[in-house]
Amino acid sequence: MAAAAAAGELPLADILIRLPTLADFGRACASCPAFRRVITGHSFLRRLHALHPTSILGTRTFFGFHPAEAPNPSAPAGRALAEAADFDFSFLPKPGFWMVRDERGGLFTATTGHLHHFAVCEPCRAGAPESFTVIWMALCPTKLVAFVFSSTSRQWRAVAPASWSDLNPFMPSVTKRKSLRYRNHAYGCFYWSLSQFPYHPNLIVLDMDKMKFFPAKNPPTHNLERFAIVELGEGRRGMFMLASNNIEGCVLRVFSASREIHGGCASEWLLEKEIPLSPSYKYDMLGAADGKLLMVLTHNASSATEVHCCLLDFETLDRQAIQGVIHHDFSPLVPLPLPALHIGYPPSLSLPTI
Repeated sequence: MAAAAAAGELPLADILIRLPTLADFGRACASCPAFRRVITGHSFLRRLHALHPTSILGTRTFFGFHPAEAPNPSAPAGRALAEAADFDFSFLPKPGFWMVRDERGGLFTATTGHLHHFAVCEPCRAGAPESFTVIWMALCPTKLVAFVFSSTSRQWRAVAPASWSDLNPFMPSVTKRKSLRYRNHAYGCFYWSLSQFPYHPNLIVLDMDKMKFFPAKNPPTHNLERFAIVELGEGRRGMFMLASNNIEGCVLRVFSASREIHGGCASEWLLEKEIPLSPSYKYDMLGAADGKLLMVLTHNASSATEVHCCLLDFETLDRQAIQGVIHHDFSPLVPLPLPALHIGYPPSLSLPTI
């Protein structure tokens, strides 16, 4: 009977997969239990995710989660996420003040004061995810140390430590003040800018397959500044980099690399385009996904507090104004961190995060 039922669902799945938008899938789920059973199956969701990119569902700030607002097309999905998820983390043990330290792929890492307790949780499911990995890093005087925890094995594994001078030849071997900035992820690797004033920054990589840190290729003839790395398919990587210029404003440089940019077969970055940006605005990177960069534009006039968002496609370099992403309470004049993007699928169309 089970085999017959599964065979009977195949034609329906092939019909439903042709729906044009994520909103149509959501309406189909709500309209019919049979449709919902097919659409929420893991195999169907994998097909759906291969055809439809993720959406910006909202932003997370120090004050909580803010769903995307109209006229943004993701506003209904953002509201559904806000209603379905517990972004107050009320399910975490009490007493204790829990602070969110990081978020990736819908999973949040939270700690109590003095880092006595760690928790990895999934607000959409009000508890622990099915499977996850945690990376713990320590910046020691002579080296960078990391440990990786797997929820499957319940064990910590050590990443091969790397000295500061090996990761950044501009830095001394012993240093007390260093910073890792602009974390990015692509093809199973994490990227940071490693710097210590007054030395030049250098791009470094944590390769999760090799469990090792590497120095990486910097863009040629350009200082490493604010950057975002995106996956372009077939191992290709793209980089957006905001370069400051006090006289003419900012320049957005776009680079590409044909393969990985570390190790013995490291690819060189190729400058694809330089895009002058108006000096009338201050520019910040909110994040990148699906080969696109989301920037926040703030007018430099002291009396103006209006904020705009712009989405830039790597392949076409087309710019698109995006509305409803930044919450109306956000003020660029308040010295708080920029909102963190929450990118994903509506709750009913999400796979368990691994």
